[in-house]
Amino acid sequence: MENIENVKQFIEALDASTNKLSSKLKPILTKSLDEQVASIEDPVAKIKFYNNYLYVLVSVLFAYIKSVGIDTTSHPIVKELGRVKSYMNRLKELENKLKSKSNSSSEDALAARSFLQNTLGGKVNGGGAAATQSLTTPAISSGNFGKHTKFTQDDVEEKSEESEVKNIKKKKYPSKGKITKPATKGTAKSKASKVKKINK
Repeated sequence: MENIENVKQFIEALDASTNKLSSKLKPILTKSLDEQVASIEDPVAKIKFYNNYLYVLVSVLFAYIKSVGIDTTSHPIVKELGRVKSYMNRLKELENKLKSKSNSSSEDALAARSFLQNTLGGKVNGGGAAATQSLTTPAISSGNFGKHTKFTQDDVEEKSEESEVKNIKKKKYPSKGKITKPATKGTAKSKASKVKKINK
């Protein structure tokens, strides 16, 4: 009698599970596979949908085979389940690679930006530790902006001649009234007088 009660409980649980399963499968079964895939744009999302669809299909078949009483250890459905699981693992690896790639590329971009700001200077986000005051201001002042000076070879020669004339005028010459001779040190007479003083 106890066994009959256990079997009734299992049957009721199975009935409740199949009702839940049928309500979950309705959205999948109302549209064709092509219609469902056509609404998905992202290739990774399409792969995920195919994997989930295949996993649901194979799992339901596996449960049916098991409920009928067929030994599933050597049944081809086990290989099919393994294949679906391998596809799901490959999708996880792909998603991890895409995440790490996007993270590393954004980190590289931030590092390059901060390096350039610190090296070359700039006013973005307070950067520019290496920028001096002269590098942060315009190279041409607003007063001189738009003025152009043209230099020619003749201008350079005229300026050099004018500077020579000015240098000659600035040179000081001694006055004509008083001529002085430079004092000579160590003449022969002064040496002789020093020697006489020492001998005395």
